[in-house]
Amino acid sequence: MKAIILCGEGEEGFAPLTLERPLPLLSLFDKPLLAHQAGLLRRHGVREIGVALPRLSRMVEDAMGDGEELGVRFTWLPCRGAGELELLAACAGFLGEEDALVLPGGGLGDLDLSALLAFHQVHRSAATLALAHRPPAAGRALVFSDGEGRVERLLDAPAGRLLASQVETGVCILTAAARAGAAGEGTLAGRLSALLDRGEALYGVVPEGQWRELTGGEAYLDALADALSGELRLRWDVPRTAPGVWSASPLPPSVQVVPPCYIGPGVQVGEGSLLGPHTVLEEGSTVGRRALVQRSALLGAAAEERTTLYGAVLCPGAAA
Repeated sequence: MKAIILCGEGEEGFAPLTLERPLPLLSLFDKPLLAHQAGLLRRHGVREIGVALPRLSRMVEDAMGDGEELGVRFTWLPCRGAGELELLAACAGFLGEEDALVLPGGGLGDLDLSALLAFHQVHRSAATLALAHRPPAAGRALVFSDGEGRVERLLDAPAGRLLASQVETGVCILTAAARAGAAGEGTLAGRLSALLDRGEALYGVVPEGQWRELTGGEAYLDALADALSGELRLRWDVPRTAPGVWSASPLPPSVQVVPPCYIGPGVQVGEGSLLGPHTVLEEGSTVGRRALVQRSALLGAAAEERTTLYGAVLCPGAAA
């Protein structure tokens, strides 16, 4: 099965991080978001990936290449609009008449996609939805289903409020018939509701694993914290040097590290600093003497001497 990643809306919450670099290149543990998504797909046997992009598509293509280094093959699908249905329509030629696994471009996780694919093969529905027991992100719907998983109702809800036990994540499998005619500025949830209204069979399942939508800086820090604590199983290349500590750079003996923490290659930390918990220092970051950095991410940035950072995300080249 082919997969498509819809990289459209949601970048506003990341300004200024995404003013010059689009969301697919947002770094988590020294890897672009798109690389984490491709790795998840590859681990579940999906290697043909179409990436629909409304802006800066050449920058993403130049940074990620053809996907060979990640064990996948990217097909780049530029799109004029940023709506989910516009992005979906841009994938029509790439997908043909095949069923397609759909990932929202602003999310990442460790969902058991193999279980989702198997569930879809059993029920052969127009759409099979990956559900979660979490408050919905903006634009996602509450899902009411019967004991077999057949969806009976979709309901819009305020973001962050859990009014039912199941919400759709945006991860789904769509048949060619379910995608036919998708266009305009509508949402995927709206498309699913339209399919339900015309009597199409939709099924949903809660697979093992987690899915996080990165809607802004706070959600980004939450995802980093969940990954460091092991709740969200992401993969990175830095070795574990102590329980809850992954470090590719030597630290002065006077530096105190409170796990969990990630310290990438080429990081410099000054004497007497305190790092963590839930701190990510990506490649090339620097921390001055006696600085305190907690629940923060430095993406090749600098925390100066005696600086205190909590809940901060510093852009590449920034200093605080």
